[in-house]
Amino acid sequence: RYFHDKEFYLKAPIIYKISSWFLRIIFKKLDIRSISMTDEIIYISKFIKERGKKIYNREGYVHYIGIETKNKKIKTDAFTLKQSLNISKDTHIIFTLGLSHQMKGAKELIIIFNKSIN
Repeated sequence: RYFHDKEFYLKAPIIYKISSWFLRIIFKKLDIRSISMTDEIIYISKFIKERGKKIYNREGYVHYIGIETKNKKIKTDAFTLKQSLNISKDTHIIFTLGLSHQMKGAKELIIIFNKSIN
């Protein structure tokens, strides 16, 4: 867990920073090697699929966990969504789903949102 923790990494002594850097290189090589031995890759979103194709040079399938997409019409137009929720068209909306962890950029997302509406 601490290996990916930004706060821990920033406050860590220099020896931890150096060893973490080497460990990241080793883990990245092991990760790429293990992915090359898989039969199939299942991604959880189109965005992750594109990143996976870029990093691993492997195609795969997108499976939205817990969401049935075949029989549902998904609203992608922001105006239609705002209308259905009775939200003013001038109101800014930002939607995120998942854990609010600093490594996922939650703090940066809030800063960017504030800059976009000001």
